[in-house]
Amino acid sequence: MKKLNDYFIDYWDKEFKDGSYNATSLIALLKSFNKEQLLSTKTFDGYSIWNIAIHVHYYKMLFKARFQGKELSFNWDSSGDPFVKTPEILDDIEWEKTLNEMIQTHSEVSKTIRDFPESRLEEIFRDFGCSWGELIGWIVTHDTYHIAQIRNMCVF
Repeated sequence: MKKLNDYFIDYWDKEFKDGSYNATSLIALLKSFNKEQLLSTKTFDGYSIWNIAIHVHYYKMLFKARFQGKELSFNWDSSGDPFVKTPEILDDIEWEKTLNEMIQTHSEVSKTIRDFPESRLEEIFRDFGCSWGELIGWIVTHDTYHIAQIRNMCVF
């Protein structure tokens, strides 16, 4: 029998990859843009769609690394802004690589959350100063927030 948590994670997976009830899933939305749209920073926040994709991916990688007791190695630009990092080579191959890494990391984090021991939910997640339970609640809504942000960026 499914636990309540499974329903939330199942829906998070749909929001990320396929089957969202709200709108287009994040991966389908990201695949719908051409290179010019992906890289445009003529947006309200000044971030490109590619920047936001990297941002979403970053926080899942951080979650995964911390859960495994590891540090996260990620080469930011000199500002350290998690929205600014984009690959040095901006081509279709690099974009596919970004999407594939996002899909792989999401799958790993989804499994980690499903298997997360309830006994650890009140432990503090050191990077944010909140509990693991609060972090899990946040991370499963993070994709949805950025789907809406991307849809409203007006890069068309």
